[in-house]
Amino acid sequence: FNDSQVEKRQTLSVDEMISEYAASNQRVMAAALGVPAEKWSQVGTLPWYGSEYSLDDFIVYSYYGHKREHSAHIDVFADRLNTENKD
Repeated sequence: FNDSQVEKRQTLSVDEMISEYAASNQRVMAAALGVPAEKWSQVGTLPWYGSEYSLDDFIVYSYYGHKREHSAHIDVFADRLNTENKD
């Protein structure tokens, strides 16, 4: 999945990617506002994810965990650029 998404964005500038990211974030935040507060921590709301988990468990894992994973990728890429530029 990640490879196909990277391929789709190969021709975008950094500003275009940031704009796309911001627009996506706005859509997600608008959808999140539609969920009642008590629903976020209600166990079993996502049976396909696991009956012992709640919506906020899923969000923490899928969004923050995913961002953390890709942040590590960006760090590796930056380190490689720094190493290549020193040569």
